[in-house]
Amino acid sequence: MDKKFVDTNILIEKIENRLPDLSLTGCYISSITALEFLNNFEQDRHYCAKYYVPGNNSKIPHFLKARTENTFLRRDHPFSKRLTDSIIFDFKGQFPYYSIFNNESISAAINDKLIDVFRMSIKFTPKKEYKALDRKYNFLLAHNLSCQSIQTPDIEMAYFLLKSFTEKYSIKNNFGNSWNDLLILSQCLNEKSTLFTEDSLLIRFSTDLLLGTMSPQANYMQIEFKHEDIESKKSNSGESKGYINRGWDYKIRKGL
Repeated sequence: MDKKFVDTNILIEKIENRLPDLSLTGCYISSITALEFLNNFEQDRHYCAKYYVPGNNSKIPHFLKARTENTFLRRDHPFSKRLTDSIIFDFKGQFPYYSIFNNESISAAINDKLIDVFRMSIKFTPKKEYKALDRKYNFLLAHNLSCQSIQTPDIEMAYFLLKSFTEKYSIKNNFGNSWNDLLILSQCLNEKSTLFTEDSLLIRFSTDLLLGTMSPQANYMQIEFKHEDIESKKSNSGESKGYINRGWDYKIRKGL
């Protein structure tokens, strides 16, 4: 059975009980979706995140201490960004420099139900924000959603999608919002999966340029893709792997 990926806007509707007929059982979310839903992205500062989730690395003594001593939870500042993984995207000035943190670590925190790790990561936030983030995180766990981190093929597919997208559509005012959408979409394409979304622009792009099949639901769209159609489009464009040779680059970094 094909995987079913759920977009960020669907999670927001679902947690507020506005999509009662949609079941999330057996569904997947991209790590990008998780980070958007959990308010991790800094809208105006693309070189950092609002908080950092440490990787489960036994080489970090104070991280191990944090896992075993509740007193360590009394924090008033975020963990260092050096303790988590990151992906740095460089579009050589054509688009803003962009970073994603916690790609791998948020997936582990959700899939392995590392509740203490996530709570330590947000412990420094104001009480109201902490409660809101904790509620969202527990919502993901309660629905047993599987979180899949972005991998190299997804990045390369997203570069192909970005080129195709800008040939017909305009990037959103915040470049990061558009790039996140394309990363989510690229993962769905590579996984030959179905995407549930309410994003009208993403729907138009998916069905028009990517030959996705749209199935209208009550308050959202279900889009299915034929991977061979995407591969054909890439071959016709001269991009065998979806990587656009314009000098665009990326760097994947593991945490300490």
